[in-house]
Amino acid sequence: MPGPDALPLDWDDEDPDPDDESLPPYWFAGQALPQDPAKPLHRWTAWFLLVVFGLPVVFAVVRVVLYL
Repeated sequence: MPGPDALPLDWDDEDPDPDDESLPPYWFAGQALPQDPAKPLHRWTAWFLLVVFGLPVVFAVVRVVLYL
């Protein structure tokens, strides 16, 4: 267990002004995006999952249209 020396000595008690227009919203994640779309394996996996989850929807719509 760390002793009292491990605690920070300076604590910032100032909260940012919630009405400040220059601050991003609290739920904003930022602009950093991972480089995953550039990887071919991730792109193929995304397309495969799109087909796997999208085909049942397409088949259901076709079934409804054909049996009307």
